[in-house]
Amino acid sequence: MVAAVAGVHGQSGYTERAAEFATDIRLVGELLVPDGDGPHACVLILPGRGCYARAGRRPLAELFAEAGIAALIFDMRGTGESEGDCPSATFPMITGDAEAARQWAAGQPEIDADRLGVLATSAGAWSAYALADTSIEAEMRRSREGGTRPPLAFVITQIGPATSIETQQRESAERFAEDLGLSPESAALVQRHIDIAIDPTIDKLTSFERFEAIRKVAEEEGWFGDMFAPDDFPATADDVDSIFLRRFRYDPKRSLENLSQTSVLAIFGEDDSIVPVDSNTAELKRATGVAGNDDVSIVVLPGVAHEVTDEFFEIAIEFLRERGLLTE
Repeated sequence: MVAAVAGVHGQSGYTERAAEFATDIRLVGELLVPDGDGPHACVLILPGRGCYARAGRRPLAELFAEAGIAALIFDMRGTGESEGDCPSATFPMITGDAEAARQWAAGQPEIDADRLGVLATSAGAWSAYALADTSIEAEMRRSREGGTRPPLAFVITQIGPATSIETQQRESAERFAEDLGLSPESAALVQRHIDIAIDPTIDKLTSFERFEAIRKVAEEEGWFGDMFAPDDFPATADDVDSIFLRRFRYDPKRSLENLSQTSVLAIFGEDDSIVPVDSNTAELKRATGVAGNDDVSIVVLPGVAHEVTDEFFEIAIEFLRERGLLTE
């Protein structure tokens, strides 16, 4: 779900060094620091759903550093040089890794901790909103895990959902069923898959048998691979808890309703079937309105689906420049 950001690189205007930090495991990344006097503002770059090493985000990090803002990228757990196992990682684990990266960056002498933010693509937006949460409960949790810290200076999301993971999955499934021309009965099976996935009262064997019945129909009708990702179905009954909707459960509603001190830029694609623009922009406006946040920019790009184009970077850079976050 993560698309590369293309761009022509000019002369290197930054220095780079290794980044190493830990949660329950050792994580490895790189910090790219722009030339010029610091400390600098910094963007932590988070990918979408899946298991990604930092190499795929390196071109984007270079563009940011050349434009005048430090950029931190890291290998997700179980990828590249980082320890751990990515396919079994839960949403709290992935978000905890991002928080560890944020805390590491905030402690570096080249970085201004008060001007540190996040850019997240697709499903990474859920972690970004969780990191930005300034509620009492979130701060109490962070205090137990290693201390409080200043709120994020900004959150930039690219084709990222503002609805819950369950809602995004249901809406995406509905859109894809329409696009694939599924019968009402087959479309209902896709929603039934989600019902099973989120129901903890169904034992593993029964869940597996029900998943397999849905798989059989989808494969016979020829739409299984178009509708589902590899980790949407378990390989065995013992693997039921490893599927995406068992490992990833989160609703950003409360986090967004507490997002009062952070500048927000959300860029959507008008033709996105995975993160439908209407429901996600509506929820973002509603929740940040509750927070009283008057620094929220929502951009909808016509003709863009669930993809990232060069225009996304240009919009993000202008957003950061307007807020004085680029080193000239």
